[in-house]
Amino acid sequence: MAVLGSGQTQIERPTTPKAVALVLRNSFASNGTVIIPNEFALDLSIYWLWDHPNYTYEQYVEDGG
Repeated sequence: MAVLGSGQTQIERPTTPKAVALVLRNSFASNGTVIIPNEFALDLSIYWLWDHPNYTYEQYVEDGG
């Protein structure tokens, strides 16, 4: 019996677009066949997958970050 929140958990947290593609490929494909995993978690912040060189710390704080 597993109690919610007590089991071993692995959450994928890719930080680049290439890493997102690899996580999805490795989680939903096996030997060229599409599979649906029993357990899968993906934590993704799409905005931060690409660089924002002109976004300053001050802007972040002003935006309520």
